[in-house]
Amino acid sequence: MSNNVHVIGWLILAMTLVPLVELFLLIEIGQRVGAFPTIALVFLTGVAGAWLARSQGISILRRFNAEVAEGRMPTTTLVEGMLILVGGVLLLTPGVVTDLFGIVLLIPILRRPFASLVMGFAKKRIEASAVTFGPPTHGFGPATHGPGPRTHAEARWSGRVVDVTPDRSSKEPPS
Repeated sequence: MSNNVHVIGWLILAMTLVPLVELFLLIEIGQRVGAFPTIALVFLTGVAGAWLARSQGISILRRFNAEVAEGRMPTTTLVEGMLILVGGVLLLTPGVVTDLFGIVLLIPILRRPFASLVMGFAKKRIEASAVTFGPPTHGFGPATHGPGPRTHAEARWSGRVVDVTPDRSSKEPPS
């Protein structure tokens, strides 16, 4: 639960600071180059972002269909598709910083490292929440009851193995 609170805190901070930074930068740009060029810049980045997101989205959809047709799991393609969606939304949002991040997410060579980061994060989360089977530990460490080794160090065998099954190669009929 504390991890969720931590994430929510960062989201609230980002949702407060990003618009303030964007507003500050737009005012500064407007003072330096004028209001009309600033508005044109915001509008053109939105149009360019929509076009780029559409073309990249179509490309990802084709790649997704090809991978599924070949029987491969399109994991990376799905993550890249999600990043394209985020990039498109960022470019449609007025602002300089969001436009910069949106462009980065829409250009394939710049998007791939972010896709790797997302997949690595997801892999760690999945591995951390993996279900294990065996005696319940109730969250207090490894089980210490029942047959079998208690730890990996105890998993060594130091005894002798005796086969007690009857020898089927003998001529005697089973009794």
